[in-house]
Amino acid sequence: AGGTAAFTASGTPTSNATTLDSLQALAGASGTESFTAYAPSRHTGYPISGAYNNVLDSNTSNSSDFMHMNFNFNGFSAPVHFAYDFTTPQIVNKYRIWGRFEGNTGSGNQNPKSWELRGATSQLLYDEDNQNTYTILDTQSNQVFNPWSGIYAASDNLHLANTYTFTNTKSFGYYILHITQNNGDDRYVSLQEWALYSSYTLPSQIGNSGRQL
Repeated sequence: AGGTAAFTASGTPTSNATTLDSLQALAGASGTESFTAYAPSRHTGYPISGAYNNVLDSNTSNSSDFMHMNFNFNGFSAPVHFAYDFTTPQIVNKYRIWGRFEGNTGSGNQNPKSWELRGATSQLLYDEDNQNTYTILDTQSNQVFNPWSGIYAASDNLHLANTYTFTNTKSFGYYILHITQNNGDDRYVSLQEWALYSSYTLPSQIGNSGRQL
């Protein structure tokens, strides 16, 4: 995907979108759309690209393949967020999170546990403390992740992810994973990969259908 590192919100109704028979990966896991990733509380020792480079790796010395965010640590306090700011607004109605390989044991307690998926017009117009600047698209709590081991392409190993589907027919430019709770770690929350999907394609995307999943 065309993601780049970088340290509202009633969406736009899209009545002239085209429904796809299968889902299009937009960002993360070989998604095809152009976006900028944001993680204001990111631990600087772990690149932001680790959350969308399509690589799953249980070797913790390969810090480039997952991302840490400070969570009640290093001057940051929960909640924290990770987000994709698309060049072109997108209709998202499904997402996947690949958690740390430990599942919910050991450092797997850094996995997200509770969160909201929010949609906003853009990163510039989003204010996490102002509900008028975003729409809550999905809410999850008490989530757990299964353990795994090895090196994989996320896009070819969807069964290793937690998958969430919701109803949405509006396009947003900025999608925010607003994490309110991890699974017990007192310093970090981690992501191995986060991917957004759509069952629609906007008129500007016709002819560039992307990876179908």
